[in-house]
Amino acid sequence: MTSDPPSQDLLHDTASVFGMLAATVRLHIMWLLADGERDVGALAEELGQSVATVSHHLGKLKAAG
Repeated sequence: MTSDPPSQDLLHDTASVFGMLAATVRLHIMWLLADGERDVGALAEELGQSVATVSHHLGKLKAAG
């Protein structure tokens, strides 16, 4: 069974999501948040990153939806 090819918009959106998750720290944040909510300080401690760094990456994830 052959399906219709994906639209350019769908391909672009999908590539953007993969690009957003290509940063290991953002992927790690998503992994941790899948297990439950955490505040920025707790995430920073678990990731071994500064609060500013984690906040920056959370902002990027939020902007990406």
